[in-house]
Amino acid sequence: MTSHVYRDEKMWDTTKEVEALLGPCAVVMRGIGLWQPPGGQPAGAKSLITAVLLFQHLAVLVGSLVEIVIDPPPLDVILDAIVPIACSFTWGLRMVSVLVRQSRVQQLVVDVLNMRKQFTENSAVLRKSYRRRALIVCVAWVVRSTIFAI
Repeated sequence: MTSHVYRDEKMWDTTKEVEALLGPCAVVMRGIGLWQPPGGQPAGAKSLITAVLLFQHLAVLVGSLVEIVIDPPPLDVILDAIVPIACSFTWGLRMVSVLVRQSRVQQLVVDVLNMRKQFTENSAVLRKSYRRRALIVCVAWVVRSTIFAI
């Protein structure tokens, strides 16, 4: 990612800040061509990866729905099929919304970076406590789902 021009016409490099703000998901999204950080290079050929992923989500969604409509399986199989259908639909919708509103997402990232620079008091302590709470919630979800799976 290169420098970014903001409202005050100053150039500033947001590479490290965006990676720290968005974490590893920014690297993955940039790698598959789904999202380009503010001031970054165009996706180019990486857009093909995004198109393939969108096609996969669409194929799973349509294929599952057609199979359920044409040859209705028992109710327990339909309930098992609802999970991939819902996931494919929501992930595909998220991908399309990020692609369509990419300039808006970039502007929101820049605004969050500016707010982080402006209001820095106790930010490291707050982020550490939020990260710890998020880890606790994540572990609780994994443990809960593991218990219910057994």
